[in-house]
Amino acid sequence: MTLRIWVDDWQMQCCGEGFAPGDVVSWALLEVDPEDYADILGSEPAAEVDFREEHHGQEEGRAPTSMEVVSVVEVHCRYEVPPGATDKVNYPFRARPCWYRSRRRTGGRRAGRMSASRATW
Repeated sequence: MTLRIWVDDWQMQCCGEGFAPGDVVSWALLEVDPEDYADILGSEPAAEVDFREEHHGQEEGRAPTSMEVVSVVEVHCRYEVPPGATDKVNYPFRARPCWYRSRRRTGGRRAGRMSASRATW
């Protein structure tokens, strides 16, 4: 079975271990609401995300799932304050995100900055 897992860059950069295709990882997986990713990915690709990786508190009581990484697709998008907003909070820019398949090690404290990534198992 192949799953699509959303992996937030900040989770991996904070205290995650880097991963690449062929690695075996053990993560706590939480169900997702596709609407949470629609602004970044678009509605159709967001509906393809099966789970998200979590290791900062919300995963309590869930056993980690071990799986082999088949491929990694990084997603980069710009964030900006929407025109006319008064709260000055950055949101995903509604332009098309940039996707590319990564063959290098992704995530971890020593990784370069990426906006977000999703990994396919």
